[in-house]
Amino acid sequence: MDPPKSDLLAAEEFKLTIGDTAFDAADRLAIINLFGAYAYTYDENELDEFRALFTDSPELVLRHEERMLSQDIDTVMNFLAARKAAFKAENNQRRHALKLLLVHPPKRH
Repeated sequence: MDPPKSDLLAAEEFKLTIGDTAFDAADRLAIINLFGAYAYTYDENELDEFRALFTDSPELVLRHEERMLSQDIDTVMNFLAARKAAFKAENNQRRHALKLLLVHPPKRH
């Protein structure tokens, strides 16, 4: 399955700026910290804290079983709670390891 054209365009733009250092270091650290908080709170089954990391009405797009799903936050949180319950029933403790985060700097005009 080929990615949507918008993803390809974003990927092409990204390739042009890899290694660019024109970004704010504080912003970059905040993004990295946020990704770590997402992973930690989800892995620790702290779903209320996980939810608190998002804005009041975020736009969420998930890939699940090779399908793209776009849902409201309450639907996604219910899905995640059911998924975490299934993992717990199977004694399956998943962990997210974040080893590399590339932060795309804003496009220069």
